[in-house]
This record gives sequence, structure tokens and C-alpha cells, in this order.
Amino acid sequence: MNMKREIRFISVIVPIYHGKRYIANMIRQVEKCKSYLKKDDVVELIFVNDDPDDFILIESNTRLIEIIILNTNENVGIQRSRLKGLKKSKGEYILFLDQDDKIRPQYLSSQILALGKNDAVVCQAIHDGKVFYRNNNIFKKVVTKDMIVGEWNSIISPGQVLLRKQSIPEIWKENILKNNGADDWFLWLCMISKGCFFSLNSDILYEHVLNNDNFSMSKSRMLLSEQEVIRIIYEKNIFNHNIFLSLLNGFFKRNRIQACEYEILEYKYKIMSQWMWLTKNDVKISKYLIAKKIKKIAIYGCGELGKYLYAELKKDKQIYVDYFIDRNADKIEYERPVYLLECTLPEVDCIIVTLINNAEIVKRQLKKFFDNEIIVLTNWITLESKMKRNVDSDE
Repeated sequence: MNMKREIRFISVIVPIYHGKRYIANMIRQVEKCKSYLKKDDVVELIFVNDDPDDFILIESNTRLIEIIILNTNENVGIQRSRLKGLKKSKGEYILFLDQDDKIRPQYLSSQILALGKNDAVVCQAIHDGKVFYRNNNIFKKVVTKDMIVGEWNSIISPGQVLLRKQSIPEIWKENILKNNGADDWFLWLCMISKGCFFSLNSDILYEHVLNNDNFSMSKSRMLLSEQEVIRIIYEKNIFNHNIFLSLLNGFFKRNRIQACEYEILEYKYKIMSQWMWLTKNDVKISKYLIAKKIKKIAIYGCGELGKYLYAELKKDKQIYVDYFIDRNADKIEYERPVYLLECTLPEVDCIIVTLINNAEIVKRQLKKFFDNEIIVLTNWITLESKMKRNVDSDE
């Protein structure tokens, strides 16, 4: 007796931004992919228009594929656009493409075959007109934890990856990056943290097109986006301490640039590494504060270090972070109130200054009107690191 073959449903999700000119070609590409699949297989192509001032309307489906247009009421960015399409999708398989991506007609048929029972499959790709993974050993490491966490995001685009919808982690859906660029790297990290399995497909099926709109081509934007990913991973405890340190070190090595604007970044992540090492050795700033009978604090600086500190202190119920102080308070929305220094500040036991530059200057300013303790976070981390290492060496 012949068993009825299960119908496969594939959703291709394409955010559109100032990209009407790409729509017709994307439809042709996905139609060609459908022609390589079984007759009963269903392919839907979901365009998410992220330009509210440029309404897009396509009148009907084509003979081969279903077409859905989602228009946003405001510009929401690449990750939220992908999630909007994902929420609407009906497929068991998901492919996220950029509007100018190129895929081969065999893309879907080849990727589904190579996926097997795994959670995702990564294909070989063309980048800048050349085969991207020219070294087979590198290609074999593309989806390993050591590569993606500790070295670099070796998957150049989500367009290389066919995913099982059920394998996309909730934590990726719930934490939206404000800075475009690294949401795909964030997705791979979340999947790795959940124990997802990736397979490799040596077929060249995808071409990454370089143009001025590629966020990955903007170093400053990508740095901001990657920093945001690292902060979320820390705050949400996505990885254990050792893997998080590997993530930090990998970020630092990738972005080791001699230009002066990155010297601050270099120092900041050296400080973060020391801080993580102290935490691993049970030297915590919360214990330091409790020992000094400090319970209610304010944090000066709502940047990366300030948010790391807030996430750390939230874990201890004996410490309460009442508010932040920041010179850009009028532009910041966060979990706690953010005040300008010039405001009348609520009474607290201590203010912790989390700036990298000019922390001592700010401390002197605060002393003019604040009588309680003021701690410079970088000084505390440096001093405690030296003391701990001296104790360890004596033992």
C-alpha cells in the first residue's frame, strides 16, 4: 500500500525597504525554485514593506507560488520585519532573504534534501563575485560553536540558511535589536544555545550582493549592533560564563583596529573580561555593596557598562537600582528612570559611575552635591582584580 506523501510548505520572507525594483526579480527566482520541487509542495513568498510612505500592492498570486504583502505603519527595522513575516507565515521551512539576494533555481530542493532531520542547513555561497568558502576546512567549521561564538559570524547572510520554523528560538523573537546588522548572528547564537543542529550543503546556491544599502558594509553600525547582541546575551544569561568570555574575546579580536576611536572600545572589553573573571571567582560588586550597608543606588551612565551593571545587580534582591543618570536622558527609554545630572535627584546610598572616559571628572562633579559614597566602576574592577590575583598567587 502506497503512503501518501506529506506536502511540504515553505515560507520565503523578504523585508523590503526602498526596494520595489527588486520585487519582480524575487518573484521570478522563487517561482523557479518552486518548479524544482514536487508538484504538491507549497511555497509562499512574503514581502514585508518597511517603508510606510511607499505602500506596495500586488494584485494576485502567480501560477506557482502564493504572494503576501505586509505593509508596516512605521519603519521597524530588519529584525522586526522578519518577525512580522514569520508570524504571518504558514510554512514548516523558513528562508529569510534580503531584497537584492540571488538564489539558484535548485535552492529549495537542494537545501531541503541536505537539511535532513537537522534544525537548519547552510549552503555554499558567492560573495563579491567569488566562492566564499574556498577552503573546505573552513566550510566544515562554519556552523560550529567555536567558530560562531569565538571567532566570527562565518554565515555571511541568513539567505544561506534554510530553517525549521519550530527551531527558531523564542528568545530571538522576544529581543529586538535597535541597531540593524547583527540580528542574524544573534539568531545563530540563540540556536546554538538551545542545542540546535546545523548541517552543511556544499552546493553553491546563494549569492550575496554588495551594495551601499548592506548594513554589513557599515563598520560603525555593525559594531553597535554586535555590542547590543552581546549585552542581551549577558542580561538574559543565554550562555554560561566561559562561553560568554569566548564571545567577548572573539568580538574584541575581530574589531581590533588601531584607530583611536576604537581604543575606548578595546579598554571597555578588557574591563568586561576582568569583571567576568571576578564574577566567576565569586567576587561580586553586590557583595561589596552589601558589606558596606549600601542598598539603594543610582548608576551614572546608561551605556553598555551601565546596563551590564544593572543586569548584575538585579540578580541580588538586597540591592535596588533606583535610577540612572545620563547626559542623554531625554533620548533614553529604559527599565528604570533616567535623569539628567542637573535634575533634582532622589536620595540614594551610593552612585556608581560606569563611564570609561572622564569618570574621575564626573565623580568630582557629583561630590559637590552628593554626600554619600561614589564608586567608579572601572576602579573597583581593576583594584579587585589585582587583589584577587595577589591572593591566588600567595596561595
